[in-house]
Amino acid sequence: MGLPYRTHNVMLAPLCDMLPLEYELICQCANFMSKCMVSCNEMVNFVTGNGIFLQRMVSPIGRNAQWCCDSIGISLYNMHGISKDSVFRYVYSALPDWVVTSVSVVHELLQVRWNRMCLQLLSSPELDFIVDALCIGQA
Repeated sequence: MGLPYRTHNVMLAPLCDMLPLEYELICQCANFMSKCMVSCNEMVNFVTGNGIFLQRMVSPIGRNAQWCCDSIGISLYNMHGISKDSVFRYVYSALPDWVVTSVSVVHELLQVRWNRMCLQLLSSPELDFIVDALCIGQA
């Protein structure tokens, strides 16, 4: 993307229009567990349900389910409602205002740098300076 090496971590996911890795893992885990809970295989249903709801802290699948739900603040019984869209809303609503503003400006400046937008007022070194200042400046 042409971002400075020391870009704030909190800015990377919004700039790429992606979820942070932790939340991507939450989506993947929740999707897997939800599919296991509605599986046609009775053994898979039983082991998943037992691990999540009855033996939560001694079962790896139960601990993962609890971690997923605790991370985004929902009840274990609503785990089937975890989707990329809902996690996107949760993550991006919790971003500090400075991140939202900075990401918007950096995104536009990168578009200018890549010649997808035109801005006659700034030279290439000036663009680079502004992107560096926004990406690695003090929050």
